[in-house]
Amino acid sequence: MERMIKVISSVIVILCLFSCESNVEPEVFWEDESKSEITVNALIADDELKEVAKLIGTFVNNPEVKRELISYATEKSDFEVFQPFATMFGEENGKTSSVIGSLLREKLQRECSGCRTSTQELENLLKEGYVISAPYLAEDFAHVDEPITVSWYNGGEEGVTPGILTSKNGRLNNSVIAVDDEYASQNPTIVIIPWDPVCVPYPTCQTCTPTPGRPCPELCRYSCPPGNGRDIDCRTIGDATLQLKLPEFRLKDNLRGWPNGNYLYLHVVGGEFSRNSQGEVINTSPQINTIWNKKLVSRKNVRDKKWVSSGASFIWSNWKQSQHELRFVVDYTKGSRDQKTTVKVKMDANGNFDADSEVEATTVSKNARNMFTVGFDRCSTLASIESSGDQGKRNGLRIHYFGELMFTLDTEIY
Repeated sequence: MERMIKVISSVIVILCLFSCESNVEPEVFWEDESKSEITVNALIADDELKEVAKLIGTFVNNPEVKRELISYATEKSDFEVFQPFATMFGEENGKTSSVIGSLLREKLQRECSGCRTSTQELENLLKEGYVISAPYLAEDFAHVDEPITVSWYNGGEEGVTPGILTSKNGRLNNSVIAVDDEYASQNPTIVIIPWDPVCVPYPTCQTCTPTPGRPCPELCRYSCPPGNGRDIDCRTIGDATLQLKLPEFRLKDNLRGWPNGNYLYLHVVGGEFSRNSQGEVINTSPQINTIWNKKLVSRKNVRDKKWVSSGASFIWSNWKQSQHELRFVVDYTKGSRDQKTTVKVKMDANGNFDADSEVEATTVSKNARNMFTVGFDRCSTLASIESSGDQGKRNGLRIHYFGELMFTLDTEIY
């Protein structure tokens, strides 16, 4: 097959094409003294991040280290390896609890000859802003006994990162190779990347707020009463509670080039109002439910076209008749600017199933861009829950498709 030799410099330059078989060495980067574009805005200089990668490469093939890496592939990360250095450098009873953290700390203190930054400062920078990510490692290489490539990344959208080949005995091939999504899907690879930590909010039940490891008590869980139907006539619901769900979704394609993760925001926006003693509408206000705050969808699941759970028991606890529509704002992480999206949401203040009022709201997603904004009319949505649209149905539910996102909606009435 034909592969391209790439140069790491201020830009990646294609030098030539050559024919090779599958057992030929991967393409190689030649470094010059110019500053690489991917070091811009980095916490750690690119050459020092390379030194950290080399140190990790000396022990990454230790079976105990690989087991630890695989253990970081959890449901929260969509079963993709993703772990902050802050956690790996954490201590219990005065000792580093992580094998990776312990070995790296020892290597930093003894062997980081190419590091200009002090050992402690470098460790602090890793703890403050970097993670080990490994798309495909747990999914495809958990039981594959092959050396792991160690790559590093400081930003940019080229879709190619520098990497170093390792060996079982801890020796390194100091040639810097090109790593992209195709390479990582065929060779076990980890990558050191900068990360802005975020506290992920969980949907609020009517009477409690679930947190990791502490789900809502039984009184916050709702069951579908017998006879709950699909394709609902909104005029027949009355004062019943209507809960809106988003059971499953999938991405049509990875949103950014290798090794960037697919991180999604989902804001669901509705409106509220009150009346004065004369029955006039006053105090209109928006209601914003942030369902996803940097929700990770693994590159593996995207490549495999896999449907995944939304992770939310519901996205709107009670869709009232007065809330003529809900607006979905879906963003994805990219760039360094916050995505601010202003929407107007229609309301039914007169109770006649028509939009006669509206309220404005602004959603904010950190370091993101908007994928799409769409409104769902209450009556139309309920009337087509199980109807087949252009994208067909999944598990009896209509598939909605906007931007790169496909998803289903469902309801519970009680």
